[in-house]
Amino acid sequence: MIVAISGQSGCGNTTVTGILEEKHGFNRINFTFRDLAKEKETTLEDVVAKAASNPAMDLELDRRLLELVAKEKGDAVIGTRMAIWLDSQKVCNRLGVLQQKLPKIDLKVWLYAPLEVRAARNAIAKPGETPSFTKKRDEDDRKRYKTLYGVDVLEHDFVDLTVNVAKFDAESVAAIIAAAAKRIQK
Repeated sequence: MIVAISGQSGCGNTTVTGILEEKHGFNRINFTFRDLAKEKETTLEDVVAKAASNPAMDLELDRRLLELVAKEKGDAVIGTRMAIWLDSQKVCNRLGVLQQKLPKIDLKVWLYAPLEVRAARNAIAKPGETPSFTKKRDEDDRKRYKTLYGVDVLEHDFVDLTVNVAKFDAESVAAIIAAAAKRIQK
């Protein structure tokens, strides 16, 4: 069982995937711009700025995720902006990966919250991050993924489950997703 979780910045992808790993037994596959920034010993803002003009950042990130997904043998959860699209033909073609070599994503989840909620969460995770930064990051992400993959991240009507994370705490969101995954496995 592979669960893919996506949402805009501040929706809780990282937090929810962590809870699914810790409390619900999923193996967590998560590699984000924050991780890339740590590896490159730079700031998130620097990585985001570079990604806006250099597709290599996104391609590196998504190739790494696909490598991790391909190695997965058990129940796993992927939590990134592009997770729900990773097994799409468009993304696989762009990354030079054979779609048939990837495990099937069994449950695709979109996490939603209004900008104000997401910006407040981002400011807690990264003090000093402003609502205008969150908004600009959302806009930049959307343009970048449209250009790179032909994917509009605001068009996600194909997902199996959408959760308004402004109405639930992270533990509850993880429990909802775990329950949906169990239901699908039956």
